[in-house]
This record gives sequence, C-alpha cells and structure tokens, in this order.
Amino acid sequence: MPRDVRGHMARFLDVPRGRLADDVRLSDLVAESFLVVQLVVELQDALGVRVGAEELRGVQTVGELVGVFERAPEAAAPRRHP
Repeated sequence: MPRDVRGHMARFLDVPRGRLADDVRLSDLVAESFLVVQLVVELQDALGVRVGAEELRGVQTVGELVGVFERAPEAAAPRRHP
C-alpha cells in the first residue's frame, strides 16, 4: 500500500500539496532546521516507519525525503511485557 508522504507533509507544514514538488528544497519550506527534524518525527509516527540518520544524510529536497520514507521498512511493533 503506497504511503501518503506528501499528504502528511502538507498537513504538518500547512502548505498546499501542490507546493511539494520533487525539486523543492526543504530549506525553502521551513525556516529552521529543527522543523525538519520535527517533520521527520511526525512522518515516522504517522506512517509507522523508522528511518535512521544514515538514510537522511544528504536529503535536501521534497523528492529525496519522500523517497526515503517510501523505501523505509515498517517499524516493528513495540514488545509488550506481560
């Protein structure tokens, strides 16, 4: 099932989905780098996936970030202790 990465990004950033073209730089969408970190955390939670720093290294555009999340494996469910 495809992940709606752009839809979640649009809601988090409060921008029209059409503004999230592949070549748009993340730095053009958010003024502070910590907002990119918050966006990544939000996407992980909303999509049920986990991405590491290595996968995010060098990501600068919307298309690159979408690609990272589309390739990310689903997060393992937390183990419950009896």
